[in-house]
Amino acid sequence: MSGDILVYLLSRNPPTFAVSSLERETTTILVGCSRSKGEDVEYLQRFANILNGLKKGAMFEALHAKLQFKWEKVYDTTNPFGDFRQVMYQTAWTFDIEHDVLLCANRSGVRRTPLRVLRQRTATLDDLKPLSPPSSPMPTLRALPTTFWKPEVQVSEKTRTFTHRLLRDFSHQWRHILRRSWNDTTSRVLARGVIRLSSLDFEVREVTKERGGGLRGHFVWVTMLPEWEPFTTNIALVGGVHLVVCQTVQEGLSTAQNHAASQALKTGKMAKSRPAKPDYIVLSMKYIMLCRLGGSAGLEHTRPEPLFNGTTSPPDLALDYLVWATTNPSVTRLHLIPTEVQDVILSHLSVGPVEPARVGCLLGIGSEFTWRDGQASIALEETHTARTPWTPIDSQIWFGPHMSGIVYRGQVSLAPTIGVNLLHSH
Repeated sequence: MSGDILVYLLSRNPPTFAVSSLERETTTILVGCSRSKGEDVEYLQRFANILNGLKKGAMFEALHAKLQFKWEKVYDTTNPFGDFRQVMYQTAWTFDIEHDVLLCANRSGVRRTPLRVLRQRTATLDDLKPLSPPSSPMPTLRALPTTFWKPEVQVSEKTRTFTHRLLRDFSHQWRHILRRSWNDTTSRVLARGVIRLSSLDFEVREVTKERGGGLRGHFVWVTMLPEWEPFTTNIALVGGVHLVVCQTVQEGLSTAQNHAASQALKTGKMAKSRPAKPDYIVLSMKYIMLCRLGGSAGLEHTRPEPLFNGTTSPPDLALDYLVWATTNPSVTRLHLIPTEVQDVILSHLSVGPVEPARVGCLLGIGSEFTWRDGQASIALEETHTARTPWTPIDSQIWFGPHMSGIVYRGQVSLAPTIGVNLLHSH
């Protein structure tokens, strides 16, 4: 087995690394990557040689100084194993100094050993024990009340066709994060991205220029973390609805109940015209739950619906909850003109078809988006590719100055042309 080696160093307030307020976390995380060849047992020996005889508080500095990696500061760890991109990596080592644990992840799974073993002697692979129980993409839900709110969710088919595709492609591009566990900062970053997509609060940047094959690689690599700004707190007001970002829906429901109580909200105070919208969105990314004021417990809530796990496609109902709770269709004079004329107006907004579809969903006008660019079927682009004068336009989804990882391009089949050329060549 060969490939790059990832090493993460995690510690609360290590001596030489002050925590930046921008990270919004008390844990400092450094990541380094090595392309030197070697087996896992050799790395264990190298780690033990560095740590032997040290006290717990000295480990971060010793590993940072003596492991010849190029270190970068990040806000969370990643696990590159779980899809085809894993072939580039051999092992990911995580030194969790706060909890005094060394984690070793590879294609076979995740193992661990106490760091005190490496401080006392040379460790062997037998010291690495599999995590028990194995990590699951979907956490088990603790008992919740059996009576659930069943709202009349109303999402137009036009909006559903467009936004569901965006959210599913977001789930695919960031699957290496969504299939694992993460810290609170990552929760708020992911939630910010999902809400911007569901509420259509993003920019479509179109690329039409020719480009050679020099720019290579994936738009979202298996070790990347999203770069856009997170929500600054775990409760944010989104279009008149309070979003509660949490690690578990049980935690989120408790937070929502406490928030409602602290605001002294009373049943009916925030009543809305039909269809009634929720007062809270409880979003753990793995699950979504909607809540409204009222009921004996102060909040009535829906059954938690599975959302993003990085492995399977998000179900329609969970995506409908997300879109319904975060969008408020506009009513303008454009609704008075025929749909065909609305389509013509929207088509003048940009060269490509994605931006008109976004605006059409925002305003509730135009035809349902067919996910086609002329004769070409629009597909998610995962890698940088060359562009020619005949290449369909690239539509990139951006959150302010940061790319979401989602890029669309029409795919034109070359099979008929190739077949004709082959016939003529004979």
